[in-house]
Amino acid sequence: MHIKYLIKCAQTNRDGALKFTVINKSLRKPKSVRDDEEYRFKRFLGSEVNYTAVSFEEFARNPVPLL
Repeated sequence: MHIKYLIKCAQTNRDGALKFTVINKSLRKPKSVRDDEEYRFKRFLGSEVNYTAVSFEEFARNPVPLL
């Protein structure tokens, strides 16, 4: 909860918009769960969040395209 508070403070107390990229792909989760998670991230961070179809393992191997 504290992290969410800090993110919202940073988001609301600045002139420009923060850019968020969510790396949360897991093929072990049902599509309905993945869709619900994407909805929650976008509701919390804003509709402009970059919600990727990349797993953390893929990101760790090659992070440059998402930075």
